[in-house]
Amino acid sequence: MSKISPKIPALFILSSTLALSCKAPGKPDRAPAALPVATEAVPQNSPDDSVVLLPGGPSPLPESVAPPCGLDPEDRDSACLALKVVSYEAASVGGTALSREQAQDDITAVNRIWDSCKIRFLLEIYQSAAPEPLGLTENPSNTGELPIIRRTLEDSERFLLVVTGAWNRAGSLGNTGANAWAAMPGNLPYGIIMEEAVATFGNIVAHELGHYLGLDHSSDSRNLMSPLIYDNSTELRAADCALAHSTLQTHWSAMLRRP
Repeated sequence: MSKISPKIPALFILSSTLALSCKAPGKPDRAPAALPVATEAVPQNSPDDSVVLLPGGPSPLPESVAPPCGLDPEDRDSACLALKVVSYEAASVGGTALSREQAQDDITAVNRIWDSCKIRFLLEIYQSAAPEPLGLTENPSNTGELPIIRRTLEDSERFLLVVTGAWNRAGSLGNTGANAWAAMPGNLPYGIIMEEAVATFGNIVAHELGHYLGLDHSSDSRNLMSPLIYDNSTELRAADCALAHSTLQTHWSAMLRRP
């Protein structure tokens, strides 16, 4: 997809109101199935970190490795947050909806935006998964499916980003005009769900992570939290940063990593 013109709004309207406007269905009758593909730790600063993981979690970083987020460990105002990306194996794209390399590129773009708040994100786990064995569909059609995706893939120690195949606009998702949904803090289950068409736009990922950190939409088109994303929708105010830091302390302490 071509780069979004800074003067033409992208056709991607983002919403954070799923948990407020749609009652979450009950938990599935069965426990979530194990992912049918190996989980990988994403290499940070050492080849020793490139290992296959069991579902128990990532291997600890060697003591000699520099802080993975690249922030000053002595700066008490900085924060590093762990992220898990799950990408569907999508027939529509002939492979995984978002590659590990693309996911890392997203996070690099995200960190450029969130640096103004002294917040960075660490791609700690990347998974490529076939949705059908998990009881999920490649092309979600209804907003009620999104909480089920979150519950199936949830992670209590990492922010969750799930990239699905193209959404089926015949259902209620087609009426929203959105390409991505994130539940605000206090509205379980948590997690960002995006369709593959917008998964490589770093500012959209950064916007959804803003919802994770308690930020609502802004009427300023230059602000990251504008509901309609432009190329220059990247600004964060001091008040945005303060709220994000407050939220990560009250809701996301388990996601914090060494700066």
